[in-house]
Amino acid sequence: MGPNVVGSFSYDYFLTPNLNAETGIGFIGIHAGLKVHLWGGRDDKSWTPYFGAAITRSLFPSVGVDYLPYFPIGIHFAGKNRLNLSFEVAPLQLKFLAWNIAELKLGIGFRE
Repeated sequence: MGPNVVGSFSYDYFLTPNLNAETGIGFIGIHAGLKVHLWGGRDDKSWTPYFGAAITRSLFPSVGVDYLPYFPIGIHFAGKNRLNLSFEVAPLQLKFLAWNIAELKLGIGFRE
């Protein structure tokens, strides 16, 4: 989550099987937010669609914004071998540019 287009590191924590909190930092900014996983916690579903909301902060004031809302929609895969894979899209509006971001995330789960 977050418009860290070049790359980022993030920490995800499931507060409940359906509610995920995330915070991260990248080459462009920092972000924090929540995602709702529609099929979270179901053992029969490895894939779950989600939607979320976050606030981002640019590390470069020259892009014209300090804080920016971010509303992703995506799909998340949680494998039995602790591999996590997510793909999401979200609109992004800067003062001088509007675009859609597509993001692919790979991760490893540390807890069973």
